[in-house]
Amino acid sequence: MIDDLVDLKTYCPKVVIALSRGKEEKALLKKSVADRLNVAADLLPEGVRFIIKAAYRTEAIQKEIYEDYYNKFKMANPSWSDSRVKEETDKFVAPYSGLHKSAHMLGNAIDVRLIKNGKRLPMVSKKLSFAENALTKQTKLPKYIRKNRKIMFDALLQAGFKNLPNEYWHWFYKGRLRI
Repeated sequence: MIDDLVDLKTYCPKVVIALSRGKEEKALLKKSVADRLNVAADLLPEGVRFIIKAAYRTEAIQKEIYEDYYNKFKMANPSWSDSRVKEETDKFVAPYSGLHKSAHMLGNAIDVRLIKNGKRLPMVSKKLSFAENALTKQTKLPKYIRKNRKIMFDALLQAGFKNLPNEYWHWFYKGRLRI
């Protein structure tokens, strides 16, 4: 485990924790990243809060996520070569080892959405594919969804976070942008 991790439930009381994966028991981040998350939370409009879907991940959890995506792509596209399946998987999930391993494994990244007065704000369109919805700069989204994303993006960018362009929900502080 990484040193200097803090539990977001207590360290970032303005955010809501709703982890996506059952094996992640707590939402942990490096203290310096959690400090930036608190800054971003203070920049949100009244009644709007971040909902954290993922934070620090162990290598085992990152590997499981990577393999899940790989298997889904392989099953949905049986004619694809293994290298094509890996290429598509790499667009949405960082590796669990090597130079470009996930910033989640370093305690530097969050997967985040927004809620307002306890209700999730729409961030995707049912008319678009997963890949289309995932894009940060998706112009095909309805205006109200683009507005919701702008609220989130503005607060995170002002607090010093960076975004992974293929995943509007994935934000990191410091560290390396994987390609």
